[in-house]
Amino acid sequence: MRESLATQVSANKTSAVPDIPAGGAEQARWRWSQVRECFRDPQYYFSLLFNFLIMIPNGALITFNTLIMTSFHFNAFDSILYYMPSQAVS
Repeated sequence: MRESLATQVSANKTSAVPDIPAGGAEQARWRWSQVRECFRDPQYYFSLLFNFLIMIPNGALITFNTLIMTSFHFNAFDSILYYMPSQAVS
């Protein structure tokens, strides 16, 4: 049983594509046609726009978080304490 599993695992590690080496860490070749296809895809530009628009308010909130909290009449120490969990995650 153990020998048949070993031969099956070694058989699964072979690659049918001659350009890709056998094993777990394959490296595919860089194809410029895929780069051109990426720049023609509208989903790429939507993801860029989405990430850019998400970063604008996030950067402002992180930079001015103590000022925002003090505007709600919290002292500076309390505002730092309230933002510690979010700063630990980021």
